[in-house]
Amino acid sequence: MTHAAARRRRQTKPEYFDAELLFSIVEDICQVPRDEFCGATKTSTVVRAKESLILAARRLGASTTALSKVVGVSSASISRRHDAAINRSREDDAFSKLNRKIIKAYSQRAT
Repeated sequence: MTHAAARRRRQTKPEYFDAELLFSIVEDICQVPRDEFCGATKTSTVVRAKESLILAARRLGASTTALSKVVGVSSASISRRHDAAINRSREDDAFSKLNRKIIKAYSQRAT
């Protein structure tokens, strides 16, 4: 028997997640090249872009495992960055607006 919460999660997740499209949008909006936010660079601008990518991807339905593979970091790192991005989004209006802009751009271009 499936729990109600698990059923709801499956119903709200998209059938297909376009990682390439999201990478392109994050590059455009954050003005950070993909090789930097998918690499080990730790400048504040790059970390902000990486956290934006991870938060947007998770909200758009990407799994931690799938993100780990496309970003090139461990699942644990994805999880930590996601938690950090949620906290930053609550505390930083500019970061929250940035993520809404990324998700909106993805939704418009994915259709």
